[in-house]
Amino acid sequence: MTKSSFLRRSITLGLAAIIATFALGCGGPLSHTVDDFSPAAVSADDRATVEASEAAAVEAREEADQAKARIATAEDAVESAAGEVEKKEGDLEIAEAALELEEAKADAGRAEKVSAAEAKVAKAEKALDVATAAHELAESRLDLAEAQAEEAEKGWIVALAKAELDKAKAKGGKGPVHDEELAAFEEQLAEAEADLAAAKGERAEAEQDTDQASADLTDTRKGS
Repeated sequence: MTKSSFLRRSITLGLAAIIATFALGCGGPLSHTVDDFSPAAVSADDRATVEASEAAAVEAREEADQAKARIATAEDAVESAAGEVEKKEGDLEIAEAALELEEAKADAGRAEKVSAAEAKVAKAEKALDVATAAHELAESRLDLAEAQAEEAEKGWIVALAKAELDKAKAKGGKGPVHDEELAAFEEQLAEAEADLAAAKGERAEAEQDTDQASADLTDTRKGS
């Protein structure tokens, strides 16, 4: 065995081990897997197909992990925005209390002071409106991050299901039992693809909601 063929075989076996761990470990997402697949026992073309689908599954898992990590960032943004809303609510309460105090006075400069206090209340109200809209945008972005993570997770399951189907096809076989097993792998992939399509739809809705929240924040800042 040449050095290059040994390296290729090592990579193939490594990917196969990773796929098996993801597909079956900890109650993996697939009901049907090829447990006794041997890359050496199939044709070069079939082996290349399986290797490509397994590599795609590993890449999809990495993308899903990255998408999950972005949820934490979005959660932090929501918490920060919520804190800003709380601060602006406090500022408004202070401004309103100051206005009430000025309105209760009867000195000569009362009208001017009341007017100034009213302006501060209006400014505090505007700041609170902006902070509230920013908080709503942060929540929308969190919803989007969660939808993107769900889509990525479903995409990974599709990649896993395709890798198992490719292995089942490469392994081959004849007779009704083999046909039934192959049909189970094809159905598994079809169901995974349907779940992915649903996740894509939810992600698209989350994107629309985020776009609307962003537009609302822009309008609020402009005072419209």
